[in-house]
This record gives sequence, C-alpha cells and structure tokens, in this order.
Amino acid sequence: QTVHGTVTALYYGLWAAREPGAPGNFSIFGFPKTFCDAPTSAKSLDAQMHAAEGRGSSDLNIDCASKQSVHIPDNVQDLWHMIKSFAAALKLATCPNSLLTVKVRSCVDDIEKHESLYEELAKKDPNFIVAILFTINGGINIF
Repeated sequence: QTVHGTVTALYYGLWAAREPGAPGNFSIFGFPKTFCDAPTSAKSLDAQMHAAEGRGSSDLNIDCASKQSVHIPDNVQDLWHMIKSFAAALKLATCPNSLLTVKVRSCVDDIEKHESLYEELAKKDPNFIVAILFTINGGINIF
C-alpha cells in the first residue's frame, strides 16, 4: 500500500525530483508495508478515530495527511513488500514490459530466491536494506 503523500503525488503527476540525488515524489521510499485495521464495531471505529486524531485523519489537518515521508523497512520481508508494491506502481505508471518495471521486479525475484542470504547480510550490516532502497531509487531518478 502507499501513503497519502505518494497517492497525492501520483494523482497530480509530480514525479520529478527537484534536484539530483534527492528522492522525487515518485520514490520507493513512499511504499511502506502497512496494515489496514478494520474496525469491527461502532465503538471500535470511534476509538480508532480518536486514536488517529491529530495524525492527519481529520479535515482540520488534511495537509498533514497529504505530505510525503520517507519510510525504511525494519526487515527483509518488509523490504520485499516495499519493492513489490513499488514494482506494481511502476507497472501502472509505465507498462508491464518497461525496463524500469522489469528491473525492479527482478529485485523482488532475487529476494524471493535468496531470502536467507538477504537476512544474513541485513544482520551483518545495518545499512544493507537502506543501501538497496537508495540504489533502486537512484536508478529511478536517473532514468
């Protein structure tokens, strides 16, 4: 799933980076793994709305909800979800056979084939996951 800022950027077509090396509005960092909590009753919906108050969930702070932010996954499984979501967005934004879509999708396939190796490298190097994301994002910005 995407975050509100990414959806806003896609809607308005604001994909270009403002300066080289900076994440643009169409960035892999805007595709974190998220969970949707479905309320089961009116009471739980009310509690969820009160808990979300002040975090961009009301009309009063709509600007907060439409801002993009950078998300870094905590583990390889979340990295896989992030890259897979980004590849799906690329497929919609370009086409299924575009070079960008194929290359990003190959990262997903590589993680699936070598997940234990990725886990081991992520444990050894705390910057391993971030480095993968920056490499993908840099390639997208250069393209």
